Amino acid sequence: MDSNANHATLYRCGAIRDAMGCAHRPGAVLVSRDDVILVAGAMEDVEQARAELDSVDTVDLPDTLVMPAMVNVHAHLDLHAIGPVAHDGGFVDWVAEHVMPYRADANETTLRTSVLAGLEASRSAGIGALGDIAASVTAIESRCTALRDAALPGISWVECVGLGDAANAALQRESDVAEMVCRVGIDADTTGVHIDRQPHAPYSADPQLYRSDAMRCGSTHLAETMDEARFVMDGSGAITEFRKSIGRWNSSIQGWGKTPVQHFCSIAQPADWVIAHCNYVSDGDIAALQGFPGAITIAYCPVASEYFGHQHHRYRDMLAAGLNVALGTDSILCQPTDEAQPMGILPQMRRLYRRDRTDPTLLLALATTHGVRALRASGDPWRATLHTGDRARLIGAKFDVDDTTDPLEQVLLNHEPVRVICFDRSE
Repeated sequence: MDSNANHATLYRCGAIRDAMGCAHRPGAVLVSRDDVILVAGAMEDVEQARAELDSVDTVDLPDTLVMPAMVNVHAHLDLHAIGPVAHDGGFVDWVAEHVMPYRADANETTLRTSVLAGLEASRSAGIGALGDIAASVTAIESRCTALRDAALPGISWVECVGLGDAANAALQRESDVAEMVCRVGIDADTTGVHIDRQPHAPYSADPQLYRSDAMRCGSTHLAETMDEARFVMDGSGAITEFRKSIGRWNSSIQGWGKTPVQHFCSIAQPADWVIAHCNYVSDGDIAALQGFPGAITIAYCPVASEYFGHQHHRYRDMLAAGLNVALGTDSILCQPTDEAQPMGILPQMRRLYRRDRTDPTLLLALATTHGVRALRASGDPWRATLHTGDRARLIGAKFDVDDTTDPLEQVLLNHEPVRVICFDRSE
């Protein structure tokens, strides 16, 4: 413990838990004046450490499980203004009905308001770091120029769309973003937000958009639907017909004779990648991702996958193969209309626990440390643990102290919202 810390806050909790072995009931966390964890553990041990300090404020949370804040590795903040929508059609119809009209009509004020509202909803739902897909320069600028606490550290990926002859326009748009970054002085050191490239998907982004020597951590949507698989294999199907119907088709577009994953592995820059969804993958696809010369994270969004009718996601097979899997929300459109914290990751954990009875500690890892690994290019020093020296981004959820069931399991089965306990003021 840092003996120079003269003042701290002691959080006395019904229980504490992280994904790295810290689990105490009851437990306590001692946080320094500058929002660093001094010690976390059993109540009596932390109380002893408290005696070394000149001044300590005490916050009692007797019915609360305190955990590290969570990481959302895949969100679409610029769509937040739409809100949750009911939909029982296919993915292509959903894009045509909800996403494209909104983006066609949205002005800078709408986009800025949407991004800031999405950030606030994320933070209040216990998100400590965020990976966002930004479909416009305004979306990136809105996040990066927000107050630093409000912006949330992490990555904003500039979305690049353009197939065949249209790819050059997407590359120019990426250049426009680079100019914006220079113009407003945006950099990860001052904003906490790293900016990188996001070729949208193999059915909308040319192979050249997946290659960039400057890329540190790319992102893409991959193997999301069976329509995508057909398009990538032979250039036919519902996506082809949709592109033709909106005038985004030309003779230079063709299939590549591969699965989406195999196509990605053959064209992508060997950097780190956060790959959203992977709802439809084979054993060969998993092996291809294992062999990719860069760190791969699968951004799994369970609620969104179920919203579109996708079943039997292979996240456990991917984990068994040594791939990093972390949790995301996707857009707010896919979240239940009655979900109080639609931008939170705890609802994603709850869905997996109730459906699959996935080990609670593993779920906490998918929500915290695995997400940190996915966003490491941002340079954020936070580790999403309760370890001494980590930044104090702490959240809590209530549980029944009279119930002997594991507190984390209780939280996964109840409907209590997340409460922000402490969120470090980044340096």
